[in-house]
Amino acid sequence: MPNHRANALLGYPPDARLLILNADDFGMYHAVNAAILRAFTDGVLSSTTVMVPCP
Repeated sequence: MPNHRANALLGYPPDARLLILNADDFGMYHAVNAAILRAFTDGVLSSTTVMVPCP
C-alpha cells in the first residue's frame, strides 16, 4: 500500500507507487563515481551512499 502522505509531500498522487534507487559506495574510486554521477544526470538514481573514508 503506498504511503499517501509521502506521495503528497513529493507531489505525486496518493495512489502512485514510487521506487527509490540508491547507489552504494560513492567515493570508492573514479569509475564508481563517474557511473553514479552519470546515473544521476540521466535521471536513473534517487540517492547514493557516500564512502567517507575513501580517497
